[in-house]
Amino acid sequence: TRPQREKLLEDVLNLFVLFCDQAFGVTLYAYQLRVSRALLSSILVDPVHVFVKICRQAGKTEVLTLLFKFLIIFFVHFVGYPLKAAIASPKGEQAKTDIDRIKQSILLLREKWGIEDHENNASTIRAYRKGVLCCEMYKFSLMPTTSLESKTLNVLAVEESHKADHRKISDECDPMLSSTNGVKW
Repeated sequence: TRPQREKLLEDVLNLFVLFCDQAFGVTLYAYQLRVSRALLSSILVDPVHVFVKICRQAGKTEVLTLLFKFLIIFFVHFVGYPLKAAIASPKGEQAKTDIDRIKQSILLLREKWGIEDHENNASTIRAYRKGVLCCEMYKFSLMPTTSLESKTLNVLAVEESHKADHRKISDECDPMLSSTNGVKW
């Protein structure tokens, strides 16, 4: 029921705050909590697209990558299936920054939670825990000259969306969300 999903959201948000503090020494600001609540709500309560506009240098990348690190570990426990996500950006540069930041934390995730990345390239994370797939995550460039390989996704994060080719997103990315009723952030 919706009240149960909303209760789960609050429990998950509290766990996320604890995760940020204990694993990475990060205390989230109030606006980062509001953003995190909206993004988590879109995958746990009501599958709606969420659009976030935050000024430059305000911690947007930090909160997004922390949330993905958290979801790599816990998403499968909340919903019963692995996280299948992609991070896209107009030239692929911001998406690469995000994926690199997440990949740099894999060693910590392995030490504390037994997460292992079975993918040895810079564009993909394929995370397993105790031999069970927890997450597949991809980096997408939205450059007009790129052709995106179709994936099944339940979350698509579009960085710098205001600069992105929205027709390309609609034509090539949105279909990847359709079979899972996935969300776009």
